[in-house]
Amino acid sequence: IVALDAEWRPDSDSRTRTPVEILQVAVASRCWLLDVPRLLSAEGSALASLLRRLCSGECLLVGFGLQGDLERVSHTCRDLLGGAALDPKRVLDLQGRGSAKTGLRE
Repeated sequence: IVALDAEWRPDSDSRTRTPVEILQVAVASRCWLLDVPRLLSAEGSALASLLRRLCSGECLLVGFGLQGDLERVSHTCRDLLGGAALDPKRVLDLQGRGSAKTGLRE
């Protein structure tokens, strides 16, 4: 199980998508905060390899609003990924689950 969360600055308008700034990747015993702009400029192949592996089906990818995060990461890394969208094989998006117990709204 690998948890994923992406953070970016708010979009300035509806026509412009701001890129992902931070990608948080976590497993049961560790959490990493990845500086996406720095990785894109200095370690693009390593970032591409990580993203492909996360989507390979080797792990269950978990997150809240995961689809939106994956779309934004795909957009940010489109040149690195050859224009392909990230398409993980095993996903659990927690958005909308358990809202009655936590009192959170969708």
